[in-house]
Amino acid sequence: MKKINRQNKYYAVFLSSITLFLYVFIGAVYAGTSIKTFDFGASGDNPTSRSHSRTFAPPEKVAIVVAVNYRTNGETPVALVMEIEDAAGKSLAAREVFAEKTAKRIVINISASENTIHGCERFWQVRVRSKSGEVPTARIFGDITFSFVDPTATAIDVEGQSISLAKGGQTTKSIGNADSLNHPGIIVVRASWLDSLVNLVLPLKFELVRPDGSIAKTLIGYGMNSNGNPRLNFSHNITVSEAKQNGVWKLRISNNTEHDIIEIKPNVSFTKKCFE
Repeated sequence: MKKINRQNKYYAVFLSSITLFLYVFIGAVYAGTSIKTFDFGASGDNPTSRSHSRTFAPPEKVAIVVAVNYRTNGETPVALVMEIEDAAGKSLAAREVFAEKTAKRIVINISASENTIHGCERFWQVRVRSKSGEVPTARIFGDITFSFVDPTATAIDVEGQSISLAKGGQTTKSIGNADSLNHPGIIVVRASWLDSLVNLVLPLKFELVRPDGSIAKTLIGYGMNSNGNPRLNFSHNITVSEAKQNGVWKLRISNNTEHDIIEIKPNVSFTKKCFE
């Protein structure tokens, strides 16, 4: 029982130190943070393995911080190598360390200029391995914190500054250009509008259309400037396969009310993101 308590205490201390590191070293908690454990070597979860790798998924052109907490349960220090490969399989960093019974940590920084792989088709890999290439005779274990600041949302222009729709009318507008949404990420659509005759709260139908013409998302809602519910405010996760489609994404707007609608103002933003 004492052994289990010590191990739980070890992980609690590690997680606390990670949180402190994110605030002190970076200045704020990173928006994209993933923590994964590793365990290999004799008496570990993977007793016949000489290494353990974990994958992570950052978007392109963001700075990355990798913090590895590591130790061994053996009496003799074990020479290890920490390796980081980008999404193209290129090794960006390799650090040699010695694991001991006392927990240690190493921090490796990857600059935004080094993170140039586009499209999220492959994930980054962080590997902890024995330097000798042999299976360690003692357990090697710890955790890897992979952190980065999510890119800021980018405003995407919608064709036409202000849209009007007669009752029963429909229109389709382009969202940006062919390059605007060619990376996986989150697209957010919001809109406001007015009734042309009286101060009514009226819904419109919005459809987010992929470049191949299929519907990605549909919402019938009320303007963000009204008291109606639900509001016209929805998001869609653009996947790798969707981002590869050639052409322009579009918004199809339908007015199925008995009144004309004026000053329809769609607002679209996009944030690059990789989904694990």
